[in-house]
Amino acid sequence: LEGAAKHPDRFAVMGRIEIEKPESAALLPGWKSQRGMLGIRLAFQKAHNQRWLTDGTADWFWPAAEKHGIPLMVFAPGRDAEIRAIAAAHPRLRIVVDHMGLSREQDAQAAAAIERLCALADLPNVHVKVSSVPLYSSEPYPYRNLHGALRRLIRAFGPKRSFWGTDISRIWSRASYRQCVTLFTEELPFLSADDLDWVMGRGLAQCLDWPLTVTAR
Repeated sequence: LEGAAKHPDRFAVMGRIEIEKPESAALLPGWKSQRGMLGIRLAFQKAHNQRWLTDGTADWFWPAAEKHGIPLMVFAPGRDAEIRAIAAAHPRLRIVVDHMGLSREQDAQAAAAIERLCALADLPNVHVKVSSVPLYSSEPYPYRNLHGALRRLIRAFGPKRSFWGTDISRIWSRASYRQCVTLFTEELPFLSADDLDWVMGRGLAQCLDWPLTVTAR
């Protein structure tokens, strides 16, 4: 939040919340009034929190986030059915599926999981973060064995609901930040210039109500 306050034209925050504590509900009415705060990111990939999607722990949260217009980024690998149920029950709740819903899958397994995620594209409030691609291929840059699956995913959701990302803190050994950019801008010819405008930032800004700004350099 401090960084976003100092550089509001470059950074914003998807905050964390203790979803396992119902008293956290008191934080939501003023959540987006925090300077630089755009939404909430949740993770359901570890042994202690995977069950929260189905055991009732998180049930209070979805209607509350919908009521207060708080966009969500959700990392829940392999939980497409649960995400579908939540999104269908709360059609005004904006959900971004992190890292294409993948965890440690690679190559054919990753492509198959991406294909399964395409089924959620019929829900207009579900978006996908097309990020962490280098981790999901054993091939070198530009990870051509996943290009077909990426094309089908972006075509299913559309460029306005498909958001570029890096997951840079996890992929230093596989790719540079520049390669994460050029993978999309130079290596995926099925993306038009207009598609890239949406995928590389405009779509995310629209989803999160993050005003687009242009800063002179």
